[in-house]
Amino acid sequence: MKSRRNLLAWGAVLAMTVAANANAASELQPVALTTTVRVEVGTDGLVTDAVADGKLPPVLLQAVARDARALRFQIPKDGAFSSGVTFVQMRVCLAPVGQDLSVATQYLSNGPRRQMETTPRYPIDAARRGKGGDFKVVMQVAADGAATVESISNLDGGEMPAAFAGSIREWVASLRYEPELVSGQPVATRVEMPLEFRMLGKQTSLAAELDRQKQEAAMSSVCQRAMGDRAPAPVPVALDSPFVLVPGA
Repeated sequence: MKSRRNLLAWGAVLAMTVAANANAASELQPVALTTTVRVEVGTDGLVTDAVADGKLPPVLLQAVARDARALRFQIPKDGAFSSGVTFVQMRVCLAPVGQDLSVATQYLSNGPRRQMETTPRYPIDAARRGKGGDFKVVMQVAADGAATVESISNLDGGEMPAAFAGSIREWVASLRYEPELVSGQPVATRVEMPLEFRMLGKQTSLAAELDRQKQEAAMSSVCQRAMGDRAPAPVPVALDSPFVLVPGA
């Protein structure tokens, strides 16, 4: 879930849909957000159960859970596999189509679930000097849910600034995940995450979990899909989840 403001936006849109006449629907703008779905995977790789975020309005809750149940995964080949649990990130969009409203979803990734939505602190000195940057952190998520840094890289190609590296390491150390389960046992996972530090006027932005351009492109594509266009295939960010999505299944 991105923010309380997004949830309020959803509520406002849905309230308008119920209260307004059919012509008003065509004047609404697409609204999109990201949510997490807990899915249980059976021995054939099919999803046996999907539980979406209960804070979503019922019409969106049903769409997200329905489409998550249609996913199929490759299952672990090592040892006897009886069942599994992974957490699927999905983008969901509500968009006007003529005089009606259409709901569309898009798979983004799957892996362990982060328990709290937090962001790294913006280094004070960098903020004062208006410095920002684009970075990538690869972290090890242990079976107990603790996270540690494996590597941090500067996507701009330069040297990694010490202040930003320190902020990212501090942030990763504070993270806690709900791990994936294989046959009832929690498993360790490597996760890759882009981070963006940007200054917005006199305000400092918090580091984003996903690269802004990729995020905007994904949001745009799923909204286009809701209005009848096809969306491009998403790219997972979990590097070695035991559950790999089967494309087109």
